[in-house]
Amino acid sequence: SLAISRLLVRTPFSPNQISVAILGVGLAGAWLATQGTYAALLAVLTAIVHTWPLATNPAGLSLNYNGDVQLNEWIVAWVQHQLLRDPLQLFQGNIFYPAADVLAFSEPLILPAILGYPVRLLGGSPVLVHNVLLVGGFALTLLGGYALTYHWTSDRVASCRRWCASRWGS
Repeated sequence: SLAISRLLVRTPFSPNQISVAILGVGLAGAWLATQGTYAALLAVLTAIVHTWPLATNPAGLSLNYNGDVQLNEWIVAWVQHQLLRDPLQLFQGNIFYPAADVLAFSEPLILPAILGYPVRLLGGSPVLVHNVLLVGGFALTLLGGYALTYHWTSDRVASCRRWCASRWGS
């Protein structure tokens, strides 16, 4: 948290330039002037570009290039469904009948299901929840790598190189 707080406090502008930005653009301009905000926006944009064309229809498109994506979509939807209804029977999924504890056949994805639950509560489909988690995971990975490298080096160029290596090298 110290690295993130330092990232959000440091800015490439002098105090006078920030004052002018606040007076001229308002609070939104000062908010966008922080390095952490730029890094977060670039992380989200990079994640969207990397997962294109999901952004054109995130509730309908899916990266179903193999069965793992469909299985992960089902697991997240099942955990979201079952946690509120009967959490003691969480691993007794409605797939691979008559086998027991079928959720243990793969990753249970309990934390991602909890993180994506607000999207589901707002009426999102399991595909939309999966896509939000996917893009959000990419963006947070980029932002975390940037923040860590910046904390170590205090060098934006090195942080951006690390960012590019982590995203485009994988």
